[in-house]
Amino acid sequence: MFFGVSDSKDYCCSVCYDVFKDPVLLSCSHSFCRLCLTTWWTEKPNECPLCKTVSQNNNPPSNLALKNLCESFLQDQDQRASEVVCNSHSKKLELFCLDHKQPVCIICRDSRNHVGHSFIPIDEAAQEHREKLQKSLDKTIECIKSHFKERGYAPFRHLHSKLSQLHITTYIFIIVLGSKCKTNKH
Repeated sequence: MFFGVSDSKDYCCSVCYDVFKDPVLLSCSHSFCRLCLTTWWTEKPNECPLCKTVSQNNNPPSNLALKNLCESFLQDQDQRASEVVCNSHSKKLELFCLDHKQPVCIICRDSRNHVGHSFIPIDEAAQEHREKLQKSLDKTIECIKSHFKERGYAPFRHLHSKLSQLHITTYIFIIVLGSKCKTNKH
């Protein structure tokens, strides 16, 4: 986890308003993306976009400290985005309540809402659900195959493609369902 300043505007270029890309440092101590500064300088040569100080250096040095901070910030943002957290406690959903059939965090597990309930690790629950879905999908495939055999149809190539699409759709449904679970109150 990133322990620096967490306000995203501290990592944003004041020209493009995006997280710094290849930041450079001017003599006035302001930093900008190299490309943003180069573009700015086509209109106003060597002028700082913020304080209007004229820089003596046509090729400002890279701001490696800021570059490293921005990379860490972006990694932290990616990690947070990929983590599913409890709406009530902002803690990672690590458990699955077998009674309510929903993911919960450790604090929810110990709350009054889940007294006497059974829990398993969320990865274990996900694997069980994947196995159930795979069995159901396999049954469906066999049913369709036998349907074609009974009717005397030769298996169509596009059938495999359609079943693959069904499998992908099912997988997406699971992901969406999982993301919906994080919006439920525990």
